[in-house]
Order: sequence, then structure tokens, then C-alpha cells
Amino acid sequence: MVDTLFKKYLAISLTTVLTIYHFTINLSIDLTNNGIVHEQHK
Repeated sequence: MVDTLFKKYLAISLTTVLTIYHFTINLSIDLTNNGIVHEQHK
């Protein structure tokens, strides 16, 4: 019983962390690309 709950909690935590990590990387890439675009327009 406890083992199942723990595994479920672990899976949810892992998914949340991966989602945040993925979102942060995409945001950084977007910001970097926007910065490069702005630099090229000068």
C-alpha cells in the first residue's frame, strides 16, 4: 500500500520536475533567439 503511494508520488514529482525543466529550457531558447533577432536588426 505504502509502496504504491510512494511510487505514484515519485512519478508525479518526476513529471512535474521534467515539465518545469522543459518549460525553462524552451523559455531560455526563446529569449536567446529573440536576443539574436534583435541584435541582427540593429
